[in-house]
Amino acid sequence: MNSHHWIKGCRLTREHVLLLRACLKKGDEALSAARAWDKSIDIQTLDPNSSRLLPLLYVNLREQTEDVSRSAGRIKGYYRHTWSKNRIILETTTTALADLADSGIETMALKGLHLLSQYYGDAGSRPMNDVDVLVRPDAAADAMRRLREDGWITQSPTPENLIPVRNSTFFTNRSGHRLDLHWHLLLEDCRAEADERWWAAAETTDVEGLTIKALCPTHLLFHVMIYGLSTYHVPPLRWFADAGKILSSSGDRIDWNAITELAEEMRLVAPVQEAVAAMQVYLDADIPQEKIRTVLALRPTFADRHEHRVKMRTQKYLGILPMLWFCFKRVKRQRPSPRISFPRYLQYALCLRRLWNLPWFIVSGVVQRSYRIFVNPYHRAGK
Repeated sequence: MNSHHWIKGCRLTREHVLLLRACLKKGDEALSAARAWDKSIDIQTLDPNSSRLLPLLYVNLREQTEDVSRSAGRIKGYYRHTWSKNRIILETTTTALADLADSGIETMALKGLHLLSQYYGDAGSRPMNDVDVLVRPDAAADAMRRLREDGWITQSPTPENLIPVRNSTFFTNRSGHRLDLHWHLLLEDCRAEADERWWAAAETTDVEGLTIKALCPTHLLFHVMIYGLSTYHVPPLRWFADAGKILSSSGDRIDWNAITELAEEMRLVAPVQEAVAAMQVYLDADIPQEKIRTVLALRPTFADRHEHRVKMRTQKYLGILPMLWFCFKRVKRQRPSPRISFPRYLQYALCLRRLWNLPWFIVSGVVQRSYRIFVNPYHRAGK
């Protein structure tokens, strides 16, 4: 079945596909892909998204008896740096999670924290910039208060105002480590009852000796497809790797009927279709053909297709404002009350102290992006 027609924003280069297969395949197939990738790139000028996969490439190939890369030492260096950085992040943030648990606040590991502990199995194989944790909506304010008591700082002056209209906010500690606190899994669904399904099907995982809730494989893959494979500004290489790890470990546990139902219910058919098609083409994923046909046969509305196209397109001048407009429209549909205007929504979403800061924030953002496009010679040269 030809799925190329469905892939628009997730297009990868030949080198990206070779690197993914070198990271995810086994035996001769991985070695062959690694050799072909190594011959086609200059590691000195490797793009940042490919660089993020070098630790996984090292882990997948280190059991081989021969070096397949001209830069094996540099790749091993990426792995060691990632391992050291992740160890510090994990030790710091698991202390915060333990404090939340001591306060009676139930937490769920998301994204890298969950994937690294349960699917990658090696602290150096997947870079993490932050840790994402989900709490129940009615515990979000208490979690914010406890984090602040422990010395974590948030950019928003009143983060509690975000609870009715957003799905998360981030905190940083004195060392600069970041913890993203979520009270809804998806920005696209902030209903009060939206997350009950995730909690009801949740499993447990071990993070640095701390037992914590985690998404079941079906919900984890769905989350990766929505936030990873549909990223709108960079090739989603790391998320393809995440999807490949989930499928190889839990392929027979993935409920594709549930994923289809979630996509329809949440009006996320367009990103799910593109993600499924991309996984089949680039990862050669072992997804039942009848399930692929079922997903690709769904018919998203015109509004939903338009929303997906806008999210996938880099916004040269307006930045994230178009994406926030669609999120605001979803919030208005899902939560008729409390009533909130788009300017007020932007104030909360952009962590501005006063509403009158908004015009200056928008104008200055447009000016800065325009400068980078038209004036900065390095940007014009694509450097």
